[in-house]
Amino acid sequence: MSPARPALIRLVSSRYRELQGLVTMMDAVWPLYMGALMVAATRLDGPYITPFVFALSAVPLVVVPIVHVCWLRPRILAYYRSRFGRVEGPSPFRGPTTMVQGVLVAAILAEAHNVAWLSVTVVLAAVGAWPAWIVWRDWPYRWHWLPAVVAATWTAAGMSRMPSYHAALQHQGPWALAVGASLACAGLGDHLILVRTLKRPSRARSRDGSGAVVNPKLIRLIAAHYRELQGLTTIVDAMVPIALAVALVAVHSWWDVLWVLPVAAVWVWLRVTWIPGRIEDFYDTRSGRVGWKPLPLSHTFLFVQSVGIASSLTGWPSTARTAYLLAVFSLHPVAAVFRDAPYRLHWGLPLVVGVAAAIRQASLTSPLEFHVWMVQAFAAGGVAIACAGLGDHLLLTRTLRGPEALSRT
Repeated sequence: MSPARPALIRLVSSRYRELQGLVTMMDAVWPLYMGALMVAATRLDGPYITPFVFALSAVPLVVVPIVHVCWLRPRILAYYRSRFGRVEGPSPFRGPTTMVQGVLVAAILAEAHNVAWLSVTVVLAAVGAWPAWIVWRDWPYRWHWLPAVVAATWTAAGMSRMPSYHAALQHQGPWALAVGASLACAGLGDHLILVRTLKRPSRARSRDGSGAVVNPKLIRLIAAHYRELQGLTTIVDAMVPIALAVALVAVHSWWDVLWVLPVAAVWVWLRVTWIPGRIEDFYDTRSGRVGWKPLPLSHTFLFVQSVGIASSLTGWPSTARTAYLLAVFSLHPVAAVFRDAPYRLHWGLPLVVGVAAAIRQASLTSPLEFHVWMVQAFAAGGVAIACAGLGDHLLLTRTLRGPEALSRT
């Protein structure tokens, strides 16, 4: 900690939890998303706002709060605790939360246009009072809250001219974007004040034989899911949906089956007898051997089976069929992304492909449409699974070093 600025030191010591700017930046995601959604809605005509577009845009309304509360916020607080230490005491007043709520409900106040001073006062108090107090109290170190004051003033001035609730809704998107962007900038400024003022405490850190720093959480992940992280197996399995997509396009008659079946038979024989041994030997010699235990059903197996039988589920209600496919397509990717975050975020690609495929099939009506959908799902799903397998393979091989690497150190 620098002794040259006692005022800055007093600021950091008295506002330590308030200066954890990554929390403020996280709070800014919500007004930014809502603002972008409102701006897009005002730009689109009625025919473009289909149930699919509405459902796709509404997914973050459910996902963001869950990720915010259950995953992202605890990890941000843990980051500050591990880097700078823990401070006990009651939680500070959440000014950004009040600002977000103020800008999102601002349009309701337009009905009070006969008493314009009331709507202006409420918006300024909810959106602008907190950043103005911060700027005045902590000047000059927290001047970066000034854009939030400007955004609040602009929102209040616009509210004073809105004749009705529906007219205010047309402008609420830009207001939310302005407040969200100013909150993100303010949070970044607070974060930089904290990390530049406080030095990271020295602590003993484990190192491997090469002298590289080892992350204990990453080591636990590797130890618990070593065989699952052998990504070459996932890449080999991903060839199946890709091959099925090629076969659905290439096979036009029974004569084409004469060459497809022998190729498939050779591949199955290699996959069962030759390839597993070579992959196992590669990982055993490079990273070590662990006790054998059967793995659960792979994501590739579930994906291929579900896409293959989707056309036979046309008798189901579309909602039930979509829910079934969403559950099957997202089960393993969601577990990998959230359980092993941030190291296996690459499984987000199969998750996105699976969700898009499940939502798309709800609108299919004819056998030809189902055929095209299967080709696209197999091809996109296979490529996404292969990329996820490559990510797992790189994670494993970069974390664990072979004996020859250690012998050179």
